Amino acid sequence: MSKAFCKNCGHPIDQDAAFCAGCGSALQNPQNSTQGNNNNMQSHPQNQIFSSFCKNCGQAMDPNAAICMSCGFAKDAGNKYCSNCGKETVTGAAICLNCGVLLQNANGGKKINSAGSTQKSKNTAGLLGVLPTGAYGAHNFYLSRFTPAIIQAVLGGIGLLLICCTGGFSFLLTFGSYVWAIIEGIMIFTGAINKDGKGNPLI
Repeated sequence: MSKAFCKNCGHPIDQDAAFCAGCGSALQNPQNSTQGNNNNMQSHPQNQIFSSFCKNCGQAMDPNAAICMSCGFAKDAGNKYCSNCGKETVTGAAICLNCGVLLQNANGGKKINSAGSTQKSKNTAGLLGVLPTGAYGAHNFYLSRFTPAIIQAVLGGIGLLLICCTGGFSFLLTFGSYVWAIIEGIMIFTGAINKDGKGNPLI
C-alpha cells in the first residue's frame, strides 16, 4: 500500500486527514500524493522560509497552511499578533506599529480598507433592513446611505405619528417604507447592493 505525503511539505499523512500535521495545509486529495515525490520532500518545513505568522499566538506559519500547528487556530483567526511580522499588536489598532501593515482583525474584529475606513458587514445591514428597524432606514444609516435613510425615517415616523389622528390609513406610510426596506435588505443579502454610501465594499 503506497503511503501518502503532503503536496506542500512532504510530511506523511493519513488518508482521512483534513489537514497536514506537518505544515497545517488543507488536504484535498492526499491519496493522490506519491511516496517518491522529490519536489514534496525538498519543501519540508525544516528547509522552508516562513512568510506568515499566526494572529493568535504569533508563531511562524507555512504560507500555505490553513491552520496554525502551534495553537490550532485558523490562519486568519485571532487579533493578538501581526500576520506579517509576528509582533504583538495593540488592541484596536488599525496598523501594526512594528511593520505598518493594516490589521484586518483589529479594531474590534472589523476590517479596514486601504484608506483606513471601517468596512461594514453585509449580514448586519441586511438584517437591519428586513427587521422592523428597516422601516425607519436603520440599514441605510448603518451603510451611510443617508438620502434613502432620511426618506424612510420620515415616512415611517410620520406614519406612526399620524395613526392616532387619522386612523389606520396613515400606517400605510410606515408599511410602504418597510416594504421598501425589505426589498433593499434582500438586495444586500444577494449582493445587488454591495457597497456602502462611501463606496467601500461590504464584507
